[in-house]
Amino acid sequence: FEIGTVVMENSSDTGVLASTEAESVKYFGKYKIGNHTILAQFEDSEFDPDTTVAGNNVDLETWFVGYQVRAGNNTFVVQAGNQERSPSGGLTTERDYYTVGMIHHLSKKTRLFGGYRNTEDDANNSETDVWSVGLRVLF
Repeated sequence: FEIGTVVMENSSDTGVLASTEAESVKYFGKYKIGNHTILAQFEDSEFDPDTTVAGNNVDLETWFVGYQVRAGNNTFVVQAGNQERSPSGGLTTERDYYTVGMIHHLSKKTRLFGGYRNTEDDANNSETDVWSVGLRVLF
Protein backbone atom coordinates (compact mmCIF):
# COMPACT_ATOMS: atom_id res chain seq x y z
CA PHE A 1 0.00 0.00 0.00
CA GLU A 2 1.38 3.41 -0.99
CA ILE A 3 -0.09 6.87 -0.50
CA GLY A 4 1.38 10.31 -0.94
CA THR A 5 1.13 13.99 -1.69
CA VAL A 6 3.20 16.18 -3.99
CA VAL A 7 3.13 19.98 -3.96
CA MET A 8 4.72 21.80 -6.90
CA GLU A 9 5.14 25.46 -7.67
CA ASN A 10 6.74 26.79 -10.84
CA SER A 11 7.37 30.29 -12.09
CA SER A 12 9.15 31.39 -15.23
CA ASP A 13 9.88 34.74 -16.81
CA THR A 14 10.57 34.83 -20.53
CA GLY A 15 11.74 38.41 -20.25
CA VAL A 16 9.98 39.31 -23.48
CA LEU A 17 6.21 39.51 -23.08
CA ALA A 18 4.95 37.48 -20.16
CA SER A 19 5.79 35.32 -17.23
CA THR A 20 3.91 32.20 -16.18
CA GLU A 21 3.05 30.67 -12.85
CA ALA A 22 1.75 27.22 -11.99
CA GLU A 23 0.88 25.56 -8.71
CA SER A 24 -0.28 21.95 -8.26
CA VAL A 25 -1.14 19.64 -5.41
CA LYS A 26 -1.33 15.91 -6.17
CA TYR A 27 -2.74 13.13 -4.00
CA PHE A 28 -2.11 9.57 -5.08
CA GLY A 29 -2.39 6.05 -3.85
CA LYS A 30 -1.64 2.50 -4.92
CA TYR A 31 -2.89 -0.74 -3.41
CA LYS A 32 -1.40 -4.05 -4.47
CA ILE A 33 -2.62 -7.49 -3.49
CA GLY A 34 -1.07 -10.47 -5.24
CA ASN A 35 -1.09 -9.88 -9.00
CA HIS A 36 -3.67 -7.06 -8.75
CA THR A 37 -2.93 -3.33 -8.44
CA ILE A 38 -5.39 -0.46 -8.00
CA LEU A 39 -4.19 3.11 -8.62
CA ALA A 40 -5.81 6.50 -8.03
CA GLN A 41 -4.69 10.12 -8.33
CA PHE A 42 -6.29 13.53 -7.85
CA GLU A 43 -4.60 16.78 -8.86
CA ASP A 44 -5.71 20.34 -8.17
CA SER A 45 -3.80 22.93 -10.23
CA GLU A 46 -3.85 26.64 -10.92
CA PHE A 47 -2.09 27.94 -13.99
CA ASP A 48 -1.56 31.56 -15.04
CA PRO A 49 -0.16 31.59 -18.60
CA ASP A 50 0.43 35.36 -18.53
CA THR A 51 0.85 37.09 -15.17
CA THR A 52 0.76 40.49 -16.88
CA VAL A 53 -2.97 40.03 -17.62
CA ALA A 54 -5.31 40.17 -14.62
CA GLY A 55 -7.94 37.42 -14.31
CA ASN A 56 -6.17 35.08 -16.71
CA ASN A 57 -5.99 32.08 -14.36
CA VAL A 58 -7.06 28.56 -15.25
CA ASP A 59 -8.04 26.06 -12.54
CA LEU A 60 -7.67 22.37 -13.37
CA GLU A 61 -9.03 19.40 -11.44
CA THR A 62 -7.78 16.07 -12.70
CA TRP A 63 -8.42 12.54 -11.46
CA PHE A 64 -7.81 9.05 -12.70
CA VAL A 65 -8.28 5.51 -11.47
CA GLY A 66 -6.59 2.41 -12.81
CA TYR A 67 -6.43 -1.33 -12.44
CA GLN A 68 -3.64 -3.71 -13.45
CA VAL A 69 -3.41 -7.47 -13.28
CA ARG A 70 -0.28 -9.48 -13.98
CA ALA A 71 -0.77 -12.89 -15.60
CA GLY A 72 2.43 -14.70 -16.48
CA ASN A 73 4.57 -12.41 -18.64
CA ASN A 74 1.63 -10.09 -19.35
CA THR A 75 0.24 -7.08 -17.50
CA PHE A 76 -3.27 -5.99 -18.47
CA VAL A 77 -4.13 -2.33 -17.78
CA VAL A 78 -7.43 -0.40 -17.61
CA GLN A 79 -7.64 3.30 -16.71
CA ALA A 80 -10.26 6.06 -16.71
CA GLY A 81 -9.96 9.74 -15.92
CA ASN A 82 -11.46 13.20 -16.06
CA GLN A 83 -10.18 16.76 -16.21
CA GLU A 84 -12.27 19.83 -15.47
CA ARG A 85 -10.88 23.11 -16.79
CA SER A 86 -12.23 26.34 -15.31
CA PRO A 87 -10.76 29.54 -16.75
CA SER A 88 -11.49 32.68 -14.75
CA GLY A 89 -14.40 34.44 -16.40
CA GLY A 90 -14.89 31.60 -18.87
CA LEU A 91 -16.90 28.48 -19.50
CA THR A 92 -15.97 25.32 -17.55
CA THR A 93 -15.13 22.39 -19.83
CA GLU A 94 -14.45 18.69 -19.26
CA ARG A 95 -12.28 16.04 -20.83
CA ASP A 96 -12.93 12.32 -20.15
CA TYR A 97 -10.77 9.41 -21.16
CA TYR A 98 -10.44 5.68 -20.83
CA THR A 99 -7.68 3.37 -21.92
CA VAL A 100 -7.01 -0.35 -22.14
CA GLY A 101 -3.67 -1.94 -22.83
CA MET A 102 -1.28 -4.79 -22.37
CA ILE A 103 2.42 -5.01 -21.57
CA HIS A 104 4.28 -8.20 -22.49
CA HIS A 105 7.52 -8.64 -20.56
CA LEU A 106 10.02 -10.23 -22.95
CA SER A 107 12.71 -10.03 -20.24
CA LYS A 108 13.51 -7.94 -17.16
CA LYS A 109 14.81 -5.16 -19.42
CA THR A 110 12.58 -5.45 -22.50
CA ARG A 111 8.83 -4.90 -22.80
CA LEU A 112 6.46 -4.91 -25.73
CA PHE A 113 3.29 -2.86 -25.21
CA GLY A 114 0.09 -1.94 -26.98
CA GLY A 115 -3.03 -0.04 -26.10
CA TYR A 116 -6.08 1.95 -27.04
CA ARG A 117 -7.23 5.33 -25.66
CA ASN A 118 -10.48 7.22 -26.19
CA THR A 119 -10.77 10.88 -25.18
CA GLU A 120 -13.90 13.04 -25.32
CA ASP A 121 -13.45 16.81 -24.99
CA ASP A 122 -16.54 18.96 -24.59
CA ALA A 123 -14.55 22.21 -25.13
CA ASN A 124 -14.60 21.61 -28.87
CA ASN A 125 -17.08 18.71 -28.93
CA SER A 126 -14.41 16.28 -30.16
CA GLU A 127 -13.57 12.63 -29.69
CA THR A 128 -10.11 11.17 -30.25
CA ASP A 129 -9.14 7.52 -30.62
CA VAL A 130 -5.47 6.55 -30.32
CA TRP A 131 -3.84 3.15 -30.87
CA SER A 132 -0.27 2.63 -29.71
CA VAL A 133 2.34 -0.10 -30.03
CA GLY A 134 5.89 0.07 -28.80
CA LEU A 135 9.00 -1.55 -27.46
CA ARG A 136 10.77 -0.39 -24.30
CA VAL A 137 14.33 -1.41 -23.49
CA LEU A 138 15.87 -0.38 -20.15
CA PHE A 139 19.61 0.30 -20.09
